[in-house]
Amino acid sequence: MKALCREFARKKGRNNVTVDDLINAITPKGRASVPDSVKAEMLQRIRSFLASIAL
Repeated sequence: MKALCREFARKKGRNNVTVDDLINAITPKGRASVPDSVKAEMLQRIRSFLASIAL
């Protein structure tokens, strides 16, 4: 992700990049790089946590 950010900043010009630009450019690539199994496990952990504090 760091390399993608650097490449984006080089292409656009270091002084012309905002955090919002980086987020919009990098988010889809970041989400795609996380395996579905990891996403499913994290969702299950979040659900379990929320269920435990809702008592």
